[in-house]
Amino acid sequence: MLRAYKVWLNQEMEDDLQRYARSRTLPARLVERSKMLLGCATGQTVEEIAEELGVARQTVSRQWGDSSRKV
Repeated sequence: MLRAYKVWLNQEMEDDLQRYARSRTLPARLVERSKMLLGCATGQTVEEIAEELGVARQTVSRQWGDSSRKV
């Protein structure tokens, strides 16, 4: 089952996430989460994001499984 999370970002948030995603000095976990958020914001499915990042689908889903979580 293909699942996509809807994430809306303002320009400032998107710029920050893109900068984090390109970083070589930030913790890898932050870089990976930034890439996941950017993928969700562009409408990619969980499966597409997981494949692109080389992680399990559950890793992507776990980040956004709690709909009450604030990003």
